[in-house]
Amino acid sequence: MKKNYLFYLLVITILTSSCASLKVNTVTPYRGDNVKKLAIIGSYIGRVKQPKLPLIDASAFNKRTNKIGDEVMSYQEEILPKIEDRLAEGLGNSLNVEIIKPSSFTEEQISAINEKYNRRSRLGIDHKHYNKLITTSEDINIFAFNNGKVLEHFKLPANYMREIREVCSILDVDGVIVNYHLMNVVGVGAFGTSGTLRLDSYVYIFDSNARVIAKSSAFTKPMGIKGKKIGDYELVYDQYPIITDLISTDIIKPKSSK
Repeated sequence: MKKNYLFYLLVITILTSSCASLKVNTVTPYRGDNVKKLAIIGSYIGRVKQPKLPLIDASAFNKRTNKIGDEVMSYQEEILPKIEDRLAEGLGNSLNVEIIKPSSFTEEQISAINEKYNRRSRLGIDHKHYNKLITTSEDINIFAFNNGKVLEHFKLPANYMREIREVCSILDVDGVIVNYHLMNVVGVGAFGTSGTLRLDSYVYIFDSNARVIAKSSAFTKPMGIKGKKIGDYELVYDQYPIITDLISTDIIKPKSSK
C-alpha cells in the first residue's frame, strides 16, 4: 500500500509541474512534534458554489446544476468516504502518526460526544437543491455551523476551541483533523451552455488544546463541462486523489521566508 502511495506521489509531482492551474496553499505548515495520534472529527462536502455573474449566463448554468442536485448529492455521499480514506492514508504517511476515522469510534465514545455536542441539526443548508452538508458520519457533528458556512466557522477560535478540547479527551487523541470540500463553478459559457468547475479542498489540524498546528488547501485544474449529466460532475470529484495527496505532502514543508 505504501509503495503504491509513493508511486502515486511521483505521478502527482510530474502532473503538478505541468499544470499551472493546479494550486496548493499551505498557510500553516505542520508543527505537531509531540503528536502521535490524530482523529478525523469531521469530513464534509458543502453545496456547489454557484456564480451570480454574468447574470443571465450564470442563472442558466445554475439551473442545470440545480436540476440534478439530488444526483450530485448522492454522488457526494458516495465519494466522501473515499476522500476521507485517501486523506487519512496520505497524512498518516507524511506526518508519521496514527489516524483514527469516525468509523472506528466506539459506541461509548460516540455517546459521550453526543451527550455534550449533538449538533447534527447544524448540518442543514438553506438551499432548495443542496440542503445539507454531506458528512461521513451523520452520527456525530460537534460544530455549530451556520447555514453550511464551514470556512467562516473556523475563522474564529471561540467557535470550536471548547469542543475540540473535550473531544480530544473523549477520544484520547493528541489532536483532530477537519476536512472540507466543495465543487466551485469558476466560470460559465455564453447563455449558460457550459461551465468551468474545479474541486476545492481544505484541511485543518488542531492539537488537543485546539491550536491550529496545520492548515492547507488545494484546488484542481478547472474543467469545462456541459453540466446536464451527473457524469460531468463525477469527473470533477474524481480528481480528489490529486489534491488530497498534494495537501498531504505540502503540509509538512517548512514555510519559506521572503
